[in-house]
Amino acid sequence: MAGSLGSTSTADPNEFSALIASDETLQREITLKSTAGELTRGTVLALNTTTKKWEQAVVSGSTGTGTARAVLIDDAGSDTREEKAQAYFVAKFNYDALVWPTGATRLQIDSFILDLEDRGSVVDRGFSTGLTTTTTTTSTTSTTSSTSTTTTETP
Repeated sequence: MAGSLGSTSTADPNEFSALIASDETLQREITLKSTAGELTRGTVLALNTTTKKWEQAVVSGSTGTGTARAVLIDDAGSDTREEKAQAYFVAKFNYDALVWPTGATRLQIDSFILDLEDRGSVVDRGFSTGLTTTTTTTSTTSTTSSTSTTTTETP
């Protein structure tokens, strides 16, 4: 449930998730598509321009699903029926509280952030822990094989 400045309690009663960092927001009711699945608070949403239903934004989405337009206020969604929910359309969001599409790269997330900012929102990365990127390279010769892994933190 939303509270002061978008705070909500998490599983740990001593920990809070501050999704928004501003008093001013623009929010409205939306309809999630019937197969949206269970979505958590802070999920970045897109509007399917064919069905006119909302769903989680996807990396290579067509029909509008690849364009971030809103952020889910509270946990919602179903695998079997359409569901009404509330979404923020304009707010100042804390980067670490947003739920990005699975597998999204830093550049793809930056594109989603630009989508949100083009609509008047702000994504505050001030306290971001950044993304961890792991790259694995395997090289094989006729007699030996080696694997190296590099992990980098991006602020």
